[in-house]
Amino acid sequence: MILFGRYRVIEPRRFRNFILISSIFLFILISVTIYQISAYSANTYNYMEIPVIEGDTLWQIAKDYGPSGSIQKDLYELMKLNELKDGRIYPGQVLIVPIV
Repeated sequence: MILFGRYRVIEPRRFRNFILISSIFLFILISVTIYQISAYSANTYNYMEIPVIEGDTLWQIAKDYGPSGSIQKDLYELMKLNELKDGRIYPGQVLIVPIV
């Protein structure tokens, strides 16, 4: 029998299980909260608009303005941001480009 002030624990095994399950639940709740906070703050990019001029290619724009240093990753991000199905861009088109 364990005494806690005025309270007595009659079944210590049940009490230990309750404390263990409560601790696991609290740990998961805190982890999920921290993950959500960091997920919302993970995008640190600002964006600018670049007008496409004759002779520009999406590959070259990704190389010049890409924040990650990986041309393929930046190219994919450009296509996703600008909702491009393929790599075709046209003079006069305005592209949204992430900047660091």
